[in-house]
Amino acid sequence: MTHSKRRVTPSVRLLRWLYLVGVICFALGVVLQVFFAGAALLVNPDYLNTHRILGNTVALLPVPMLILAMLARMPHRTTLLTVLLTLVTALQYAFLWGVTDIGLPVWFRAFHAVNAIVMFVLAERLARTSWKLLRGPQVE
Repeated sequence: MTHSKRRVTPSVRLLRWLYLVGVICFALGVVLQVFFAGAALLVNPDYLNTHRILGNTVALLPVPMLILAMLARMPHRTTLLTVLLTLVTALQYAFLWGVTDIGLPVWFRAFHAVNAIVMFVLAERLARTSWKLLRGPQVE
């Protein structure tokens, strides 16, 4: 049984570009988050408010990215990694606010910083995969 490959439509290609822009914005947002967290600790605590506002904005990106991944008919692995990115992003709030509610020690909140590394690595991986998909043959 052979499957013929069909060309990717211009609308799907556009959606894939939008997905790539979203994942790059997310990765850059995480880098800025780390910068502002460091600035709040090492320069001036007022940077914490910038960190908080930017974090709440960046945290919104994975949901439209997930929708774009499905509409753009991204490979299943990419879509699943986008689901994982959405869950890992939600974990940021659990590490900050939910730790004491479920009886974990307060120091467990430090995983908020470690999770930022996971978020960046996932975003970088998704960006590379998306770029390769856009630069390769435009067939599905």
